Amino acid sequence: MELLQKEIAARDAKILAQRQQLSRLEVELAQSNHLKERTETKFTQSDGERQQKINLLQKELDEETKAHEETKTELTKLLDDQAQAMHASHREEVDDLKKTHGDEIKTLQ
Repeated sequence: MELLQKEIAARDAKILAQRQQLSRLEVELAQSNHLKERTETKFTQSDGERQQKINLLQKELDEETKAHEETKTELTKLLDDQAQAMHASHREEVDDLKKTHGDEIKTLQ
């Protein structure tokens, strides 16, 4: 009978030790899950902030590209206008020179 009581006591002690170990493991698991959730939340917020920054930079790039295209269009128009003005000016000079030359030829005849 004593032997059985000792075995029961040993098993009870073993069960108690295993329950304590199980409790410690449950606490560690809970802490691990909490840490995982915090990390995921942090990464999610970080991803959101990065995405906002990417969106902002893309918007700025689009605006700069649009401004560049508008400037290019304006400069092309200005260049075309200047070329036409120079062409017209040269045409007038040539016409004036022809007239002057024609008048000189008439005077020499």
